[in-house]
Amino acid sequence: MEIVEAAPVVGGQFRLAGMQPRRGQILDLMDWYERQFIKLGVTLRLNTFLEAEEIAAHPADVVLIATGSLPDETGFQRWVPGEATLPGLEAGSVWSPEAVLRREARLGDAVVVYDEGGNWRGVGTAWALAEQGKTVTIVTPDPFVGKEIARTAADGPARRRMGALGVRMLAEHRLVRWHGNGVAVRSFLTGQEETIPASALVMATTNRAFDPFPEVLTGKTLTRIGDCTAPRLAAYAFHDGRKAGWVSPAAATSSAKACRVLR
Repeated sequence: MEIVEAAPVVGGQFRLAGMQPRRGQILDLMDWYERQFIKLGVTLRLNTFLEAEEIAAHPADVVLIATGSLPDETGFQRWVPGEATLPGLEAGSVWSPEAVLRREARLGDAVVVYDEGGNWRGVGTAWALAEQGKTVTIVTPDPFVGKEIARTAADGPARRRMGALGVRMLAEHRLVRWHGNGVAVRSFLTGQEETIPASALVMATTNRAFDPFPEVLTGKTLTRIGDCTAPRLAAYAFHDGRKAGWVSPAAATSSAKACRVLR
């Protein structure tokens, strides 16, 4: 078994999630996986990106494509399907949660987080920024912030802590335009608009699947798992991976090699 990982560490977006408040156990899980790789004799190649030609020449019989997903840089909002992009993106200072958690984003002191998923990707990022002392406003089209984590063990603590840190939570609103120093939002209920001053905008919208490889490679059994098929929650990627590992006949033989390719 061989894992080929384009990044310097394994884990991808799931590892980034472990950098959010109350989610450090994810990093512990990543450490456990790495220990298991050593124990089970798995070859791990980091900082390596394979092209289709290299995969075709690889001795693996079974290839699991797990290249994940990338942030949507168009500013498209699912709740406003008639608008392909968010006006004003050219003003800059618009970031993804991944860029924030990787500390690549230059944010300034006041940040608006647009949370379209209602899950940890938006809520956890807003919470992390508030813990850093940022003035944070979280805007969501949903009826309330964190809809997908409602009634979980972290729901109450997240709301209480963000409230204590002064996070403003604005529900049932959409983005209208980014101005570079603030964002115009509009209520779905009243149609009223306001402009929220901000030095940066973080767009926690739906990612786009990333799959740079051909559908078929001669001589290889290709199986696509995780976000490269459709961006979803981590549990679905785990399910895909376990199912592929158990179901694949070739992967069950000692002579076969599997190659997992990540970006």
